[in-house]
Amino acid sequence: MTGIDLSWNKLTGRIPPEMGELKLISALDRSHNELNGSIPTTFSGLKNIESLDLSHNKLTGAIPQQLTELTALGYFSVAYNNLSGKIPDKAQFGAFVENSYEGNSFLCGPMLKKDCNPTPEQSPAGHEEGENSFMEMLAFYLSFLVAYVTVLVVFTLYINMNWRNKWFHLVDACITTCLCKSTNQND
Repeated sequence: MTGIDLSWNKLTGRIPPEMGELKLISALDRSHNELNGSIPTTFSGLKNIESLDLSHNKLTGAIPQQLTELTALGYFSVAYNNLSGKIPDKAQFGAFVENSYEGNSFLCGPMLKKDCNPTPEQSPAGHEEGENSFMEMLAFYLSFLVAYVTVLVVFTLYINMNWRNKWFHLVDACITTCLCKSTNQND
């Protein structure tokens, strides 16, 4: 057997590290599945592999540096995963086309024209660390708390008729009190 095509099979879970022991395989396609976890570093044992397609999955983590040992590799795709970090720039990894890596928002490297160490001027606006992120988190927590309390109160009043009647009585009393005070101030 020189190739394994397991694409479009709705496979889930992690890629078994034992697949790196398939030393004579020249093509492996596990694209268009639901695979998660990281790319096994044991893939560096696939010394005869010429084509490796892991695109359109849910893989995370970095592309292992050990894969630069795959000198026969002519086609490589990890497009549309959740990979992050720097693309290896050794050997053939710098020669693969941009769409081999596209769809991974947190991958960086020269072939994606995305610097791995952006200067503050290159950072997206509004995503600075420090005071802005604290204020954003504070606003998030406060809005979550207000929404939670509102839903809790509405749900409780919907279920408990006695509390609902007391609530409406309280609201009516507040309105009456406010109207009386504003009438007295106008006189």
